[in-house]
Amino acid sequence: PPPPSPPPPCLHPSSAPALAQYVGSLQENDDQSTVTPRTVSSRNPSSRRPSRQLRSKSLYATPGDVLPSPEERFAYFPHVDPTYQSLHRVEPTPGFTCPKTGHDCEAFAGHYTKRMGEFAKKIEEHHCGEAIVCFSHAASVALVAALLKCSMRELKFAACGVYELERINDGPWRMVNNGDGNPHVSETSPTTYPWGFSEKHFEEVDGGRYFGESEGVGLDYFVP
Repeated sequence: PPPPSPPPPCLHPSSAPALAQYVGSLQENDDQSTVTPRTVSSRNPSSRRPSRQLRSKSLYATPGDVLPSPEERFAYFPHVDPTYQSLHRVEPTPGFTCPKTGHDCEAFAGHYTKRMGEFAKKIEEHHCGEAIVCFSHAASVALVAALLKCSMRELKFAACGVYELERINDGPWRMVNNGDGNPHVSETSPTTYPWGFSEKHFEEVDGGRYFGESEGVGLDYFVP
């Protein structure tokens, strides 16, 4: 069977509001920085802060019209900006379908990891000099690794955890805060734990299934 993708986090009712308060407290400056909290479900309280809207990027592993459109999501999340055009589109990997939906999908974890590398470049290009907040799931430690140009071996993402990165001008990114914990959250669900990649997520399996190893994608893919 394919290796499991990151588990959907179970959030304590107080976790998302606590995350919103913490993210709002982070100081913005003239340097470029990116803040990546874990979980899409935690982003709505953050968007209620003044002058903030959710820009819903099409970065899910299942491309196409499987998920509701931004316009449809607006009915439930009025903070979504339905006019926003995503910087990146997910392309299905030929021959791969989601075992749950049967729809064409992207090969995990190899092609997902490659896409995070491409998306990191777009963040640098389109948001240079800006402080941005990205909400995602735990597998986005690949995006953190892509920006830091480091291994994914030691990176884990806690529920409502926050990775804060910054760089000066065109210099290298550096980590300001690690997202493997969530000390800003007073109560958490006992069933949710910090998640990270391991070797098994990139190993090929019998039957020709691709997970990255055959194209040289692994935990050290972003190490120069």
